Amino acid sequence: MCGIAGFITVSKNIEQKKKSIDIMMSRIAHRGPDGEGVWLSESSPVVLGHRRLAIQDLSDAGHQPMRSADGRYVIVFNGEIYNFQELQAELMQVGYLFEGHSDTEVLLALIQHRGLEVALQKCNGMFALALLDVNEQTLCLARDRIGEKPLYYGWVDGVFSFASQLNSVVSFSENKNLNIDQASLASYLRYGHVPAPYSIYQKIYKLSAGTVLTINLAQDSATGALKHVPPSEDRRIKSFWSLYDSVCKAKEAVFETEQEAHETLKETLERSVKRQIISDAPLGTFLSGGYDSTLVTALAAKVSPTKLSTFTIGFDEKQFDESEFAASVAKHIGTDHHEIILSSHDAMNVVPSIPQYYDEPFANASQIPTFLVSKYASESVKVCLSGDGGDELFAGYNRYTVPEKLASRTQKFPRVVQKIAAYLINALPSHTINKIYGVLGRYRGAMEQQANVDLKLKKVARFLENPNIQAYYQYLLSICPNPTSLLLSSIERHWVDSLKIPGPIQNKFIERAQYQDQLFYLPDDCLTKVDRASMAVGLEVRAPLLDYELIELSWRCSVSQKVNNGKAKWPLRKVLYEHVPRELMDRPKMGFTVPINDWLKGGLRDWAEALLCRKNLGRSGCFDVDAVTKLWGQNLRGETNDANSLWAVLMFLAWSNRDG
Repeated sequence: MCGIAGFITVSKNIEQKKKSIDIMMSRIAHRGPDGEGVWLSESSPVVLGHRRLAIQDLSDAGHQPMRSADGRYVIVFNGEIYNFQELQAELMQVGYLFEGHSDTEVLLALIQHRGLEVALQKCNGMFALALLDVNEQTLCLARDRIGEKPLYYGWVDGVFSFASQLNSVVSFSENKNLNIDQASLASYLRYGHVPAPYSIYQKIYKLSAGTVLTINLAQDSATGALKHVPPSEDRRIKSFWSLYDSVCKAKEAVFETEQEAHETLKETLERSVKRQIISDAPLGTFLSGGYDSTLVTALAAKVSPTKLSTFTIGFDEKQFDESEFAASVAKHIGTDHHEIILSSHDAMNVVPSIPQYYDEPFANASQIPTFLVSKYASESVKVCLSGDGGDELFAGYNRYTVPEKLASRTQKFPRVVQKIAAYLINALPSHTINKIYGVLGRYRGAMEQQANVDLKLKKVARFLENPNIQAYYQYLLSICPNPTSLLLSSIERHWVDSLKIPGPIQNKFIERAQYQDQLFYLPDDCLTKVDRASMAVGLEVRAPLLDYELIELSWRCSVSQKVNNGKAKWPLRKVLYEHVPRELMDRPKMGFTVPINDWLKGGLRDWAEALLCRKNLGRSGCFDVDAVTKLWGQNLRGETNDANSLWAVLMFLAWSNRDG
């Protein structure tokens, strides 16, 4: 796991090239604290840089940039190829020799032997890379199938550059002559992140998952600077793997029985975990006590040659704390369990520094506990397995099942009754709803564990207003359902609505939602959150449930196999129950989140008000000052619960005000 950077220039000034790449790498030094390397030449317009977090082959044989044995290719690589040992054995059979045992050296040999596209198709892993072909004078940028590892590229002051993080790409803008993409800003407010292939800046993009961008250096840079081409028009971008094609193919071979699905899933899961525990550095797992992380931990403990370390954090707010469940699971599995309980004060202390780690605006509040657990784990290990992907692959989110349930339960009532009910719910201030719930909770103790009851009830009201399940799904996905109401610009790019949906799932709501999430929410929200939080502290996080073989397998399961009698993620549960008793697992899901609304009214209020002052809002040049100020006031008074919308505004403002 590392950080990569580079650029294309017509300059032959070696000192200037070295200075520029050093600045780029300094911006991503946290991604690779174990070493750095540069490749540059007077005869080549390409400059490559690499920061190393040593995981496989800790010796100098794993140093990058790395050149192929025949001298044709130079690569900088960020990620892991989990099946590299199998690929190495195949290559050795046809005469290839290796100096070390790094996956990068194996990948280079495979590219030399079969070419880049075939090599990527044979690789099982997470990665972002840049490959210079010295003979053909091409530069290729590539990103893994599902988008676990980031790769930005773009045009800054006439220079084409690329890197693992945005702040490295924009280092060429000495005068900070960067323009906010207003459509991206609206998307950010709606979803809490900027969807690929766009970034928060104009002319800078994220390479989409499963694609390769090939630049012909002789042709494209002949004029001294690469011409800016938006991704939608860039014919140089080609897919080496497509979720669309994978879904269509999987639906031609659906599992006929639940038993067939179970046996195939079990075998594939065990193979994925066995591959991903290979590491020359200390390894552990994140353990929340939920189904996904527990399953990964149980399988890893089964095949690990040493006692497995597990890590969890808890909060002193009981309705947000699952640490006791994680401890019970760890005891049953038999891991070396590490647990830390944090006060809200501990968590809030890291909030002002969050924008430094997320170099693009990012507003999923679970970024806070994700960073904290990564920091805690990094004190003991350099690699952690996570349970990311289980919800998206096996229909674990409520937003997959709730819309159809609401539709079936409310259709018996006339529309006029539904609209009246929605009006009455919306007429109640958030603090009134929570107060009523609190009184009821005195008589039903279990209710006291529920958080954000006002938000849940308001979501029901939204459905009653417009009982369209596809529109409701988009609403549930939005943290700010009407972002342009807070902005000076009314431009919004409706990215999700333009997705091409595979024919076999066109009319199947749950699978449509899963497909959209796997292309959109998973890489741009969940995986971005984990990548930035973990790499900020020099920790590599691997997600065995996102093995592409598992992704393709999951689409062979029918909806009824994934959601069995109301139980979501049933295929994963069945495998898990072979390792952990049901009574330890079957409980309401809390989610990995924090009481952000309470914090904004309490310990974070001074920080928030400093950012939301009218002068600062006006200086941003993006927000409708009156609209944001009104929203903040309503939230403070408890009339509404718009903490998520406000968090997005705050994270953007904090990001804008950061140093560097």
